[in-house]
Amino acid sequence: RSTLFPYTTLFRSSIHLTDVTIQQENTVLTFDEGTLYFPSKKKGKKLAYKTSLISGTTLLKDISRPFVPALRNFTIPLELKVLLSGTDEGMKFSDIHVNTQDQRFALDADGGITNLNEKEELDIRFHVKDMKTTGNVAEEIINQFMVKKFMMKQLKNLGTIGFVGDVIIIWKKEIFQGLLRTDAGNLNVNLVLDEDTKYILGTVRTSGIHLGKVVEMKDIGDVALTANFNFDFSKPRTAQMRKLKGGKLPIGKINATVQKASFKKIHFDDIDVTINSDGAVAQGNLHQRNKIIDVLCSFSFTSTDSIHKMKIRPNLKWHKSQDNSLEKQRKKEEKAAKKQQKAEEKALKKQQKAAAKAEKKRLKAEAKAAKNQQ
Repeated sequence: RSTLFPYTTLFRSSIHLTDVTIQQENTVLTFDEGTLYFPSKKKGKKLAYKTSLISGTTLLKDISRPFVPALRNFTIPLELKVLLSGTDEGMKFSDIHVNTQDQRFALDADGGITNLNEKEELDIRFHVKDMKTTGNVAEEIINQFMVKKFMMKQLKNLGTIGFVGDVIIIWKKEIFQGLLRTDAGNLNVNLVLDEDTKYILGTVRTSGIHLGKVVEMKDIGDVALTANFNFDFSKPRTAQMRKLKGGKLPIGKINATVQKASFKKIHFDDIDVTINSDGAVAQGNLHQRNKIIDVLCSFSFTSTDSIHKMKIRPNLKWHKSQDNSLEKQRKKEEKAAKKQQKAEEKALKKQQKAAAKAEKKRLKAEAKAAKNQQ
């Protein structure tokens, strides 16, 4: 429910508004003046409008439900300033400034909405010119969303957080692309929340982040890496895995190439890392290939709050190119590893198919039950 309090001046082709107040349950926005231009088929003009600077206080749940349902529970009070213009097909936002009342979170951006009349073609894009907050406030913001919370301790360890980049919301997808600045180092991120497949996909790149500070393992120094990740946030699929194995971890996989890293006083280059988590146990493998000796390491942990307590099992693998027996053994191990990976992928696809089938069956049963109630 909203209330509009304007003073109006009517012209043949437009309406001029002054001293406008827009009020909703938890939102009060005002602007000094605005103009609404009438459409004209003869002149080929569309409905259009523009305002002076809009300012006030709001809860995002009041103003975002038609465009971003994921924000429907966002109840942190925000102070807002923005210039608005548009037509019946789209909206343009300029000079956006948003901050919490205690100034612990602040954001400057520009953006817009296109294809307002087409549900599946609706396109919302914002370019964030600057955003600053802390790990504590970031946790408060994340708690506004109906998702399971992971790695909150690591988030706090990042300290002050800044972001410059783009936020894109299209049909059943939210995309975040840009530079994440933290006290521990900077990260280039590309993150996609796919509401259709219920997977979080993304890539992270950094030329140097103090990983030891983030995961509370003081022997690990700065790390340069590129990582791809894939996490499952489907409630039916994760519920099925929780029922089978329990656990407190996210379900997914990380593949990374570590260009540079240090542990205590030892420096490493070009390391391949994989981490697989079934929700109960995360198992990782580290492999650095060299001419004479390969550095191997496996590790595991069961909670993101105690990654520093992970079990680590280092190993070394000697090999010589002229030693055919060692070369055969290496190929044999690689073949076995590929076979195991193929089996794991096949098992995962089978689980996903079973989960999808179960979800389809559940939806069908709910639809049938609803139909019977009618």
